[in-house]
Amino acid sequence: MKKLISHAIALMAIPAVARAGTTQLITNGNFETGNLSGWTVAVQGNPSDTTHQDGFYNMANGGTTPISLNPTDTNINGGNDFAVSDSNFPDAVALLQTVVIPKNYTSLNLSYDMFVNDWSGIGPVGQNYGLDYTAAGTYNDMQYARVDLLSSGANGLSTSATDVIQNFYNGVDNAGGLPPNPWVQYSFNLNGLAAGTYQLRFAEVSNNLAINMGVDNVSLIAGTPPAVPEASSIWCMAVLLGGCSLAKRRRTKASVVTL
Repeated sequence: MKKLISHAIALMAIPAVARAGTTQLITNGNFETGNLSGWTVAVQGNPSDTTHQDGFYNMANGGTTPISLNPTDTNINGGNDFAVSDSNFPDAVALLQTVVIPKNYTSLNLSYDMFVNDWSGIGPVGQNYGLDYTAAGTYNDMQYARVDLLSSGANGLSTSATDVIQNFYNGVDNAGGLPPNPWVQYSFNLNGLAAGTYQLRFAEVSNNLAINMGVDNVSLIAGTPPAVPEASSIWCMAVLLGGCSLAKRRRTKASVVTL
């Protein structure tokens, strides 16, 4: 009898444990589709860029960038492809994806691989002007990259304090040095972030030589709480416990001695 009860208790615990898990909130974070599906690109228009070359591209791991033909380091943790910003003209560009943070998540972690190659060698500079290659019409030097979590309705190139929920990177990798730079892995615990809709943004601005910003293995994982047992599981538990009760009654009757 004790064994039957212990088995019943064990079965009651299985549905809750088995259905706890994680949810990936990013689409095409490793860019292995061979394109930028799941992402959008925002570009500050430059009149000189008549063929609209400036922007983000999907490119082969370890290859040269498609527009400026600059070398890149191989991501040993990557697959065949990654996303990279490239240009022949002064520009500000952003790669964005809308993400929906679920209610009652148990954990929330953002991670990505990235490099920021400033081929001018003068960055980081110009952060006070936001993502505007004209530096508010002054045309002062602008060379830096940033990674942000934005509000859902924010302009893709906004750096307003009301739009930027959290900043994860602001600068360049090779301050005072020469690229190409190695890939760097980043990870951030976002526990406490309110449920809702946001935008994850990778962006750079340059008005000297190009900045190439490489992005790969983007992941935003939410831990999911145990689910309520399904009706079928509850029914099975009820049948098993009912069987335990019936077995107990039969044992009681069998122990009665008739005189």
